[in-house]
Amino acid sequence: MVMLLINPVTLTENGMVSIGRRQRLRYWFTIVRNKITTFNLFPDRLGDDENRIREQRYTSQLYVVLLCVSILVLIIITSLAPQYNTRTIEFPTITIYKELQNRFPDTLTCPCSQVSIPYERFIELYPSFHQVCSSVFISKQWTTHVFPGSYIRAYKDFRVQAAGQFQLLQSLCALAEQTVVRALQDFAKNEFITANVISPTVFDAQMQSTISTFQLATPSAFISTLELIRRATHGNAFMTVYASNWE
Repeated sequence: MVMLLINPVTLTENGMVSIGRRQRLRYWFTIVRNKITTFNLFPDRLGDDENRIREQRYTSQLYVVLLCVSILVLIIITSLAPQYNTRTIEFPTITIYKELQNRFPDTLTCPCSQVSIPYERFIELYPSFHQVCSSVFISKQWTTHVFPGSYIRAYKDFRVQAAGQFQLLQSLCALAEQTVVRALQDFAKNEFITANVISPTVFDAQMQSTISTFQLATPSAFISTLELIRRATHGNAFMTVYASNWE
């Protein structure tokens, strides 16, 4: 397809061709329009189908429009994005940190000079045992008082069996105390790790969760030990000295 551009011209006295302003604008407008309508980024050298060429031109025009729109959107987003000015404060006090935290809660970062610290530095846990473990019922004097002497021959007498039961209670209390003390020692050696200072609310929530997990895990360890003793006794068919489990 060949397009011919015919522009009206006039001759001047010296023989030069003069083109009016309107004709020049129309001429350049026609050239630009032809460039746009024939613009093709995906030419097919082997094909001369008019429909295919028209599709390639439409695709090229759509591509250019989308590219321009994308660049425009990117420029707008970049211009509207907030610009941050970073300022460093060396070794701020807790008062300054709280003030900055209130003013800049989303952008403030405070790296820790020490990323880990043992729990024993800021947490103290005091265990509380059952009252019977601190009563007279687990003392040697009470056991001696319950089992008065060797003159009682009947094993079914409560005073004979009670001595062994109170001794077992004393052993269970000692085992519970050992389990809790060992768990507290292990907990104190664990470390709290954080790279940046966190807010008091987040810190309190994490510590409450850690302590709650410890409180749930320690009784489970004690129960597991008791379960092991019970299974070993039952599996090996041990008989008590009073033959109370053999009748």
